[in-house]
Amino acid sequence: MIAGVLVIGDSRTALGFRLAGAATREAATVEEARALVLDALTRAAPGVVLFDDAVLDRLTDKERRRVEDSDRPILLPIPMIRMRREGAREDRDLARVLRAAIGHQLKITR
Repeated sequence: MIAGVLVIGDSRTALGFRLAGAATREAATVEEARALVLDALTRAAPGVVLFDDAVLDRLTDKERRRVEDSDRPILLPIPMIRMRREGAREDRDLARVLRAAIGHQLKITR
């Protein structure tokens, strides 16, 4: 278990980080992710909170300052995979996330 790390993202991103031992909260939309980021800030989630950088565009100036100034938790925006419709590309993206999260190449078969 990765202590003190919370990842807020789409289901595929959350899966990769969950397999690596991080706590996750899934959001189907950027607005849902925004609400979860603000909730983590309000509840003073422990450690580090990683979230989709697209959330930054949805924050008000006041919310953005709160996120940027927070030192507990540390809130870090990162680029995440967004839901895609192309099946083969989704598999490649999922494999890439898993490889990055757990350090092993996985072959996904249907």
